[in-house]
Amino acid sequence: MADVPVGLVGRTAETAAVEGLAREVATGVGRALLIEGEPGIGKTALLSHAEEQAHRFGLRVFSGAADEIDQRLPFAAISTCLGARATTGETRDAGVDALIRGAGWTSTPLGVEAADAAFSESFLAQVDQLCASGPLALVLDDLQWADGASLRVLAELSRSLGQLPVLLVGACRTAPPGGPELDRLRRTLPERGATVLTLEPLDEGTVRELVTRMLGARPEEDLLRLMKDAGGNPLYVTQLVETFTASGAIRVTDGTVETSVPTTTPSLRAAVLQRLNFLSPEALSVLRVASVLGAGITVEDLAVVAARPVHDVLGVLMDARDAGVLNEKGGRFSFRRTVVRQALYDDLPGPLRAAFHLEAGLALAETPAPPELIAEHLTLGTPSGSPRVIDWLVENGEQLIVGVPRLAVELLRPALDCADATEPRRGRLHILLAAALLRSGRAAEAEDQARRALAHHHDLASEGTIWWILARAPYVTGEPELAWAEIEHARTSVVLSEIETVRLQAFGSVVLLALGELDRAEKMARDAERDALGLGDINALSDAYQTLALLHLLRGETRRGLDRAERALRMARDENAPVDKQIPLHLIRGYCLLALARTQEADEAMGFSQQVAKQLWDHVPLCDLSRAQVMFADGRWDDALVEIQAGLEPSNESLPKPLHSLAAVIAVHRNDFVTARTHLGAVENATDSAPQKFFFDHLAVWAACELEEAEGDAGRALDRCLALVGEGFVTVMSSVLAFFAPRVVGLALNAGNTEFARELTVAVESRAATGVPDGISAFAAHCRGLLDNDPDVLLEASHFYDRFSWVLFRALYHEDVAAALAEAGRMPDARAALNRAMDVYAGLDATWDATRAASRLRALGVRRGHRGLRGRPTSGWDSLTDTEVAVASLVAQGLSNPDVGARLRISRRTVQTHVSNILSKLSLGSRVELATEVTSHHLQSQP
Repeated sequence: MADVPVGLVGRTAETAAVEGLAREVATGVGRALLIEGEPGIGKTALLSHAEEQAHRFGLRVFSGAADEIDQRLPFAAISTCLGARATTGETRDAGVDALIRGAGWTSTPLGVEAADAAFSESFLAQVDQLCASGPLALVLDDLQWADGASLRVLAELSRSLGQLPVLLVGACRTAPPGGPELDRLRRTLPERGATVLTLEPLDEGTVRELVTRMLGARPEEDLLRLMKDAGGNPLYVTQLVETFTASGAIRVTDGTVETSVPTTTPSLRAAVLQRLNFLSPEALSVLRVASVLGAGITVEDLAVVAARPVHDVLGVLMDARDAGVLNEKGGRFSFRRTVVRQALYDDLPGPLRAAFHLEAGLALAETPAPPELIAEHLTLGTPSGSPRVIDWLVENGEQLIVGVPRLAVELLRPALDCADATEPRRGRLHILLAAALLRSGRAAEAEDQARRALAHHHDLASEGTIWWILARAPYVTGEPELAWAEIEHARTSVVLSEIETVRLQAFGSVVLLALGELDRAEKMARDAERDALGLGDINALSDAYQTLALLHLLRGETRRGLDRAERALRMARDENAPVDKQIPLHLIRGYCLLALARTQEADEAMGFSQQVAKQLWDHVPLCDLSRAQVMFADGRWDDALVEIQAGLEPSNESLPKPLHSLAAVIAVHRNDFVTARTHLGAVENATDSAPQKFFFDHLAVWAACELEEAEGDAGRALDRCLALVGEGFVTVMSSVLAFFAPRVVGLALNAGNTEFARELTVAVESRAATGVPDGISAFAAHCRGLLDNDPDVLLEASHFYDRFSWVLFRALYHEDVAAALAEAGRMPDARAALNRAMDVYAGLDATWDATRAASRLRALGVRRGHRGLRGRPTSGWDSLTDTEVAVASLVAQGLSNPDVGARLRISRRTVQTHVSNILSKLSLGSRVELATEVTSHHLQSQP
C-alpha cells in the first residue's frame, strides 16, 4: 500500500476497474466510466488515476473540468478538454462560425438548437479524427456544473463507443441533483454499457489507515473518534489532519502522535478556509475575487476586477501557486481543488457576490475580453439598468445574439426591467431582446416582444428589423399565412429603406411559395430580383432565385429550373453569398437532375449540400430527406434507410412525417407490414414545424395507400389516392407527381372504378400535349395502355422507362407490360417482361412486389421458371450493401468517420450508422476487428 496515493487509500476495487477499462480501450474498443459521489469523496483523485492509467496504456489524454460560473456558456465544459470555447469565435472551423453568423444578427439561418448542433458536430468530428491516430481518453471533472451543450456532446459521443477507441470518463456530485441534461446523461451512460462507480464513505479501518499514512505514525483513539465527524469523507479527514497539524494540535515526535484537538470539528468549508490562514488578508481578498472569475484566470483580468496593480496580483497568484492552492498553465491560473474555490466563493455573502460579478463584467468590458464572458458576469451580477450596462448592451448586443442568444435573453430582460422609463435606448433594447428570442427558437415570444416594442415606441415603426422579426417568427413555426400578413402590412403601411423593402419582398416570395400561390410568388420574386440587382443585395437575390428555381421544378419545367439553379449558384459563389442561402439551391438542382434521369449527378448534388450542411449544422432533416429520396429512386433502399435514420436522430420537429413515410413505403414493399404500421403511427403523432412540409405531404398518403393495397383493401387505398391525386394533378404538385398516375390508374381498375381511371387517363393525356413535365407522354401511354389493356400502347413508353430515374416504377411498368402481353397471348414476351420486373424486385429486396407479380402472372399462365427471388442475407459479407462495403474498406485503411464521409460525400453521422450496421452484420466489436476482417476477406477473395 505504500505506493498508493493518499487520495486513493481504500479504493482498490475502483482503481482496478479503471485500469481494466484503460487496458480494453488500448485494444481498440470504446468504454465509458462515470464516477459519482459527494464533494471530497475522492472523485478527482480517481480521475487522476484514470489519466495515469490511460498514459500507461498508450492513450492520448485530453482532460478538463466544468466550472460553476460557466454553466450558461454553451460548450464551455467540453472546450476545456478539446479546445477553445466555441462561443468566443475561436472555432475549430471558420466555416462554422461564418455560417452561424449568417446574414447578420437578425437572421435565423440556424436558430440556437441548430447552432449548438453545428458546434457539437465540430467537437464530435474532432474526436473522430483524433481516434484515427490511435486510442484516447477524454476526462472531464465536475459534470454537475457542465453546460447542457457539453453534456449533449458527451451523450452523443457515448453512442459511438462501439466503434471508436475512446475512454470517456466523467465525474459528478451526487447532490444536489443536476439539471435535466445531466439526469439524462446519467440514465443514458449505463444503458450504453458504461461503468458507474459510486464512491462510498471510507470505513473506520480505512480512515485509520489514511490518518496513519498522513502522520507517519499510528494515531490516538481520541483523534480517530474526532475523525468520525468527517463521515468517512477522505478530503474532510485530510483537511482536518492538516489543519490540526498546522495549528500544533497534532504533533508527531519520534513516531508518537500527541494531540490536543478540540472536542468539536469544524465544517468542511470552515476547515478549508482555516487551511488558508497562512495567507495574508490581502492575498485572501484577491483570491476571493479570483473565485468569482472562475477558471482560467489571467493576471490582467484579475488586476482589473480587484482594482489592484498587476505586480501585486501577480505576487499573490505566484505565492498561492507555490503553496499548492492554484495551478498555472499557459499563463492562466485555476484553483487546484474545486472545493477551495467553492469555499472562498460561498464565503462571500450573496449580495456581495452579485456585486462582484457586476463589477467584474463592467471592468472586463473595458478590456478585450470576449463579450460572452462579460455577459456571463453581468447576468450573475446585480440586475442593473445603469447607463454603463446599457451602453455595453447596445454596442455588443448583436454579437452576443449571434453567439449565445440564450444568454443575451437572460441579460436583456432584467436590463429592460431596471432601465429608467425615460431611457432613450429602451426601444433598441426591445429590438435586441426580440431578435435574441427569435434566434433562441422562441418565435412566439419574439413576436410578442416585437409587438410590445411597437406599441410603446412608435418611432420604431420604420425600423425594418421589427418587421423582419414579425414576419420571420410565424414562418419558422410553420405558419406562412401569418408571415405573409406581416409582410403585406410592412410593405403597404410602413416606410422602410430600399434594402429592407427588397429583402422583405424576396422573403415574401418564399412565403407565398409555401402557401402554394405560385403566380403571386413568381411576380414578387421577379420584382425582387430586379430591385436586388439594382441595389447589389445578395441576400435578397438568393431568396428570389430560390423561389424562381423551385417554381420551375414544381411546374415540371425541370430544364429551366436546373438552368436557373445553376446560374444562381454561380452568382452566389462569385458574390460570396451566405452558405445557408446556397444550400436550398443545391437541393433544387438535385431534384431537377433526378427528374431529368441524371441520377448520379442528382446524388452528388444532394450529397454536396448534405455534406456542407452537416459540417456546419450537424442535423438537417431536409438534406437527409432529399438524399434519401434520390437513393430510394435509384434503388439503393438500404442507404436511403440510413439517411432516414440520420434525419430522425436525434429527435426533431422538422420533417419527421415525410421521413417516417418514406421508411414506411420501403417497409411495405419489403413485406414488413409491422414496421410500416409503426412508421405510419409515428406520422399520425408527429408535428412538422418546417416551412417545407407542404412539399412532402404526398409521401404520407402514398405510404398509407401502399399498405392498404398490400393488405388487400384496394377500395380504401383508392380513397386515399384520390386525396393524393387531388394534390398531384389539380394543384401545384401536379407535375412533380405525374409519375404516380399509372399507379393510381391501376389501383382504380383493381378497385373496379373504371370511370375514375378513364378520367385520370384523359387528364394526363391533356397534360402530355404540353410536353411538361419530362416523361409525361410515357406516363400518358402507360395510363392508356392499362385502361385499354393494350400491350402495344404500353410498349410505346418503354424507351422512357428504360432510363427513368425511379427504379421501382420502372419495375412496376414492366410488370404491367407482362400482364398485358400475357392476356394478349404473347407468352415469351410476357415472360421476358416479368423477368425484367422480378430482377429489379430482387435487387430491392421488394418481396411483396415479387410475390404479387408472380401471383398476378401465374394466374395468366406465365411462370418465371427456376429464377426465384433471393433476398440479401442478414449477416456476413454478402449482407453488406455496396456503400457498406466501401465504408468498411475505407475504415480498414485507417480513415476517420469524417474522412470516410468526405470520400463518399455522406455525413459523419451517416458513416457512423453504416459502421454500426457493418459491425452488427459481421458480429464484430470494434474498428480494429473490422480492419482485420477486411484484410482477411480480401485475402480469401483473391484467386
